[in-house]
Amino acid sequence: MPQIGYRQWALIPLDTDPATGQVQAFKPAMMTAVALDQNTSLVFQLTRPPARLLIQVEVTVLSGEGRSLPLLEVFTGSTGEGFHPLESTPWEKAQDGLYLLFSTQVRGPERFLKLLYTQHPALVVNRVQFFSV
Repeated sequence: MPQIGYRQWALIPLDTDPATGQVQAFKPAMMTAVALDQNTSLVFQLTRPPARLLIQVEVTVLSGEGRSLPLLEVFTGSTGEGFHPLESTPWEKAQDGLYLLFSTQVRGPERFLKLLYTQHPALVVNRVQFFSV
């Protein structure tokens, strides 16, 4: 599966309306580890959105264990200002050493992809990767 890169990413700390939650500032590619509190979103600008996309989210075991699935809600949009929900396959979980890998697939993502975390307590995300399926 070829990996799909992203041009930039952003964090929306309190995303109460995921359809309109606007990004204040994008950061260059290469996301660092980040803690997601309840109703926090990560937004990515994909380099080229494929017809089908595999989303893989790597989290620390301590923060990811015991999470209910779906782990994140997936939204997409052609700009970073408006989003609509995307249906995804059921999230799968696998362990890789000190990390848990959660993955799902979506069809028809647009240039911007938003991952909304609605659970409690905080989730420590180490890495997010995208692959063309």
